[in-house]
Amino acid sequence: MIEPRFAWRLAQPVTPTTELLDAGSRHGLGSRVVGLLAGRGIASPADLDAFFADPLEALHDPSLLPDAGVFRERIAAARRAGERIFVFGDFDADGLTGLAILVRTLRRLGVDAVPYVPSRLDEGHGLSRKAIAAALEAGARVIVTVDCGTTSLPEIGEARAAGIDVLVTDHHRVPSELPPALAIVNPQRPDSRYPERRLAGSGVAFKLAQLLL
Repeated sequence: MIEPRFAWRLAQPVTPTTELLDAGSRHGLGSRVVGLLAGRGIASPADLDAFFADPLEALHDPSLLPDAGVFRERIAAARRAGERIFVFGDFDADGLTGLAILVRTLRRLGVDAVPYVPSRLDEGHGLSRKAIAAALEAGARVIVTVDCGTTSLPEIGEARAAGIDVLVTDHHRVPSELPPALAIVNPQRPDSRYPERRLAGSGVAFKLAQLLL
C-alpha cells in the first residue's frame, strides 16, 4: 500500500448568512456554492458582488510578464504578413487547455494558427525535433510553445537555424541558461514583474490572450 505524502487539512464548512444567500441568489448561486465561497473569504454581500463584477478589470496587467511586448509584436507582424503560426502544446491537461486558449485567440484575430500536440510515447515532454520538422513542412514561420520550452535549448536552436522564430510561453522553473528563443514569457523568470509567479501554463496562455485581445 502506498502511504500518502501529505496530510490533507480540510476547510471547515461555513454556514452563510441570510444576507449572503440573498446576494448569491442574485448571481444564480445556491447555498452550497455560497458556503464554499464564504469559506474562502468571500463572506459579505459586497465581497460576493465584487467577485462577479468586471473580473477582467481586476486582473493583473499581462504586459508585466517578461517578453510580453516582444510576443505581441511578433504575433502582430505575423498577422500583417499572413504568416502561419505553429502552436505547440504539451499533451497534459495544462498544455492542452493553454493550446486551445491561444489557438482560438489567434484564429479570432484572423491568424492562420496550426495546433500541434506531441505524442506522449514518441516525443515526450517539451518541444521536439519532430514538431520542428512538422512546422517546417507546414510552412510556419513562427512556433509558439504552450506549457513548455524554457529548457528546450537544442530544439529551439535548431528551429532558429531553420529560420523559425520561437515564442516560448511556459511556467516551469528557469534554468541558468535560456534557449535562443525570440521571446520567453515565463513568470518564473527572475526579471519578471508580474505579481503572481505561480501561474499555470494555461494561466500564462490566458494572460497572453488578454494581452492580444
